[in-house]
Amino acid sequence: MESILMGAAAGVLVAAVCAVFYRKGVRDGMGLKKRRAEESGGGDEQSELMKKYEMIMNYDPYGERV
Repeated sequence: MESILMGAAAGVLVAAVCAVFYRKGVRDGMGLKKRRAEESGGGDEQSELMKKYEMIMNYDPYGERV
């Protein structure tokens, strides 16, 4: 019975640690998004969309283009 309770406690502890690191990552990611928008000069939407479009169109998964 003790081993079951110890295992459950360990599982809860691991879940809590994972939740803390997940939340930290989400918060850091939001800060990174804001920082990138500031660096790009306010985030001109048209140029951002064009960059994404060019990146998608230039994608070469098999490396056939040289």
